[in-house]
Amino acid sequence: MALSTIPLVINTIENCYKKICVIGTGDASKALFEYFKSNTHLDVIWKQQDDGQVLLDEDVDIAIFTFPFKEPAQVVGKGNVYSVHYQSLLRNDIENPFWDIYENIIPQLLENDVNVLIVTSPRLQGYQPKIPLIFSMLLFRFIIRFSKKRDYYLLKHFDELEIYDEFMNTKADKSKGYVRVFGNGKKINYDDGFRRIPAEKVQIHARKIFLFGFCMSANPMLPDDSTIGACLQKSAAGQYRVLSRGNDGASINLVMREESYNKGDVVVIFSGHRDTHAHLSGADIVDLTDCYCSIKKLWLHIADSSFHCDASITSKVAQKIWSHIDRSKKEKRQSFAGKDEVTLGNFNRKAPMLSMVDPKVSDFVNAVKQEANELGFDCIHGRGGCIVMNCNPFTLGHQWLIETASKQVDFLYIFVVQEDKSYFKFEDRLEMVKMGTIHIPNVAVFSSGSFMISSATLPGYFDKKHLGNIAISASIDLELFVTMAQELGISTRFVGEEPNDGYTNSYNLAMKRLLPRYGIDFVEIPRKRSEYINNVISATYVRNYIEEGKVKEAKHLLPETTIQILEKRNLLK
Repeated sequence: MALSTIPLVINTIENCYKKICVIGTGDASKALFEYFKSNTHLDVIWKQQDDGQVLLDEDVDIAIFTFPFKEPAQVVGKGNVYSVHYQSLLRNDIENPFWDIYENIIPQLLENDVNVLIVTSPRLQGYQPKIPLIFSMLLFRFIIRFSKKRDYYLLKHFDELEIYDEFMNTKADKSKGYVRVFGNGKKINYDDGFRRIPAEKVQIHARKIFLFGFCMSANPMLPDDSTIGACLQKSAAGQYRVLSRGNDGASINLVMREESYNKGDVVVIFSGHRDTHAHLSGADIVDLTDCYCSIKKLWLHIADSSFHCDASITSKVAQKIWSHIDRSKKEKRQSFAGKDEVTLGNFNRKAPMLSMVDPKVSDFVNAVKQEANELGFDCIHGRGGCIVMNCNPFTLGHQWLIETASKQVDFLYIFVVQEDKSYFKFEDRLEMVKMGTIHIPNVAVFSSGSFMISSATLPGYFDKKHLGNIAISASIDLELFVTMAQELGISTRFVGEEPNDGYTNSYNLAMKRLLPRYGIDFVEIPRKRSEYINNVISATYVRNYIEEGKVKEAKHLLPETTIQILEKRNLLK
């Protein structure tokens, strides 16, 4: 195994753990050890097999990789908390997530004043006499054909065949070691690989409720407004922001480790386990049995398992969870003056290598790098900056932002959003930016391609009018960015302040939180004000003026170069 063939999931692991032990012999284990060792933020050890047993006396928060042996090595000691066979990484089927959750993650969260609830599956076997015999067969999944018929019945009963089509059109990606789902339609939408939760009246800095677990935390076959997350958001009434991190796969612990938390946040874990580990973890337990048994003709509201259910159940489950959170909040009377960030694993993250992502990204980066080199940009030793902007259209505010940023770095990349979902076409916006920055010697203007603020990386951006203050992690968009940034010599990302646009403000907050962890500075520059409108300059004002035929007013907010382009295109009449 060469470094160029190391999969993306390895990057996930090195960012999720502070200590890693590689166990094995041969070139593959050596290459993996050397890769991990290149990360200065990791404590890495490499152990050989010794008489079929490897003894570890390390701290418990450690990931262990074992390679195949003729006789599998037995790993003993405190360190054996999260043990992974290397082949299982390649199959994206990582084992033992709840061991890691109960032994490591939950204690760390509780110690840092993050509240944890474990939601266990309902005990329905005791209620078999009250429901048809066919349901008892369903509980044990004896008849696959029945499950399929039940799915069809539910869809037909709720007249939601459109939802079924949208569900079938979603795509799953397992490259990071856990499942991320992509797809956006009229009723089912995903952001950053997880279910979108509508949030209109939530303050941008509200504390958060995270939903982790399998399908119950995402409800993949329900519309956005009927998921448990959406129902819980309504119950929270603006007190919290609810984030779905449901993962239809085994590696829930990796999803949890990649998040960052604040004191006073709530973590809800949906677990099918009813074992003692949950009760010994120190977390509060929420039993859903009474929720399910209060539903009349329960068998009509679930599909092939109790966690595959309709809105009648999700609303009751959300009410139960919220009542527990609300009661616990009043009993504990927690008050947090600050917003201390709680992270699991490494705070300082390593960006994925270019070879770990889509080859098209590599082609894009190489093309940009070649042009940058021709312009004299020193991508290795110089200090590079970057602005990703839509410029719909290019205003005096955009021009001022670029001029201000260009004075703080040796060279500045401007990436114009290529997605053609704006008022002005991409070709026009690109020309506006190029002509409006031609007087700045250390600036180069490029297309963003489909890799920065696109429908693939940040789909909500193009529907932000209807999303309000929705919370986004922007992890997909920003992880691609940091991968490209390390190749292009970008050490600073500049943005303009966004006081009015809730979605863009949420995106800026995500950058402010995440980029410094990859060693990239985040600089927010105050917006330029206009005396003419006695407010900050905004492209929205310009578009409104143009729509209203107020050409004179629009021109007050535009540089001469933009005016000339718009007049040439007959777009400014």
